[in-house]
Amino acid sequence: MAFDATISAEIWNAKYRFATAEGGDGDVGHTWARIAEAIALAEPAHAQPLWRDKFLGALTDFRFLPAGASSPAQAPGAPSPCSIAS
Repeated sequence: MAFDATISAEIWNAKYRFATAEGGDGDVGHTWARIAEAIALAEPAHAQPLWRDKFLGALTDFRFLPAGASSPAQAPGAPSPCSIAS
């Protein structure tokens, strides 16, 4: 997905995009998928696919923008920053 403004792409690249020498988020769609996957890890294993899809739907087209340390730099495979109090 292309950004409407150059500054938007710069902010995504600097603050939200996961990137390493080996690769990372190729576009904002990859970022949304990575964040949705990470947030869904806080749910019970059997419900994670359902919640991943719901979270991805909320992120798609910038309908919801997570902020702070909750998810932007969440590396693939890292523990989820989200937790549920019991």
